[in-house]
Amino acid sequence: MRTIALTVAALALLGLTCSIGQAQLGVGAKIPLAAFAQLWLSPSFAVEVGLPLGTIGVALAVNTTAKIYLGALNLGGLSLEPYAGAGLSVIMAGALATGFHALGGLEYTVPDTAFSLFGEIGLSYVEVLGFGAMGLGGAVGARLDF
Repeated sequence: MRTIALTVAALALLGLTCSIGQAQLGVGAKIPLAAFAQLWLSPSFAVEVGLPLGTIGVALAVNTTAKIYLGALNLGGLSLEPYAGAGLSVIMAGALATGFHALGGLEYTVPDTAFSLFGEIGLSYVEVLGFGAMGLGGAVGARLDF
């Protein structure tokens, strides 16, 4: 867990130092229900902070993910951008749970707009009170960049 946290922090610091003047902000939503903000630190590196809304009333959760965009692919006339990411989760639901996740996805930016649609799949590990659990999940969503 510590190694993954240090890796994510190092990636975020690298992105921050490489392009501090190029930062751009986007906001969006995902299904399963989550709201997020994404800060672009360069054209190929972004940091996302999300709040899973499905946990409100039961738990407070925050996810952070560093994403690396791998360059556009032309598939069937659509320009899709694959990305990979890793991050950390903190969940408070009577006890503190921490975890990490890795994900991969494809993003489509609607031409001549700042609006994107995406799908992603990820693997996560969460630990609470010394017990851990792994999970596989996916999400679809949309983001508007400013």
